[in-house]
Amino acid sequence: MNQRYAIFHFKLANGNPLKLSYALAPTSLRDRWINIVNRRRATNDSLDLKISNKTTKDLKFLMDTLNEIIKKINNYYDRQLPLFNDVSEITRETLNHLHEEFEEYGERHWSIYPQGVPPRLPANPNPNIWPGTEFKVEFHQTWMKLNQYIHITETALVPNDFPNFSCLVQYEPFERGDPVNPEDKLFLDTEFTWGQLYLGYNTLGKDWSDAAMDDDTRLVVNNQVKVQETFCSEAWLNFSDYIAFHKSSEMKFWNWYRDLPIDIQSKIPIENLSKLSLGKYYLGGIVLDSAFLNFHPKESDWAMPCSDLRKRWNLEVFSQITEAVGIEIL
Repeated sequence: MNQRYAIFHFKLANGNPLKLSYALAPTSLRDRWINIVNRRRATNDSLDLKISNKTTKDLKFLMDTLNEIIKKINNYYDRQLPLFNDVSEITRETLNHLHEEFEEYGERHWSIYPQGVPPRLPANPNPNIWPGTEFKVEFHQTWMKLNQYIHITETALVPNDFPNFSCLVQYEPFERGDPVNPEDKLFLDTEFTWGQLYLGYNTLGKDWSDAAMDDDTRLVVNNQVKVQETFCSEAWLNFSDYIAFHKSSEMKFWNWYRDLPIDIQSKIPIENLSKLSLGKYYLGGIVLDSAFLNFHPKESDWAMPCSDLRKRWNLEVFSQITEAVGIEIL
């Protein structure tokens, strides 16, 4: 296979451009993902950016943002979501509860419109989901924003000296995309190191990895774990980093599984790795070009995991991204 590249164009807070280039790996997914991106580019669809580039220093801002979003939802929804009164109330448990509310809304929404937001009001709208006398796209978008900021806040809470930054980029409007095939599961990866590119999850809910990480046994008991079955243009650009033993993610999952009650264990397909589908689908790795070498010219220094160099680039450059401008395929 010829080498192919994906170049993501961003705008920074000061108005300057940032170009991040990735060498795409020759996997079973590569050309299918490229075809989707090229098709969406040809229609001049806009790009959506969901970015996690906040730290614990930003928790007051994140709390205020979450409260603003929740108040908008509470103006219409049939039950009131809880507001935060203090930063100390922002915990993994309270964020999990908000995510449960989001999933509940999602189940009600997608059961009626499996393709996403409808273009007009249904004939007999449920006022608890479609508020007012006409369908309000803003209501659905507010829920999507809530989910986005739940994840941003979760990453800000991670007790790690290294800034746990990443972003999702995809073309709008959302589409289900193409099916994941059995051979694609050869390229599932659980070692999410700095500078790697993966397919987006393209699925409403949590997979087995996320359920274990959040110790979310409620999902398991209720049979609500969602394994990724489709992919679209959505890509996950990862700039979190860690130093860990090989297969540490699998060991954490195994230890979580082993400590569960037997009745909950029986609901987890531990004997079928294809059904578990742990990890994300690998697309490629960052190219250390001028976007990095102008910041620090010695290329070998960038190879050190969790280095002060990577940390500084995250905090001084990636934290300043405000907009995704385009995707270029070479």
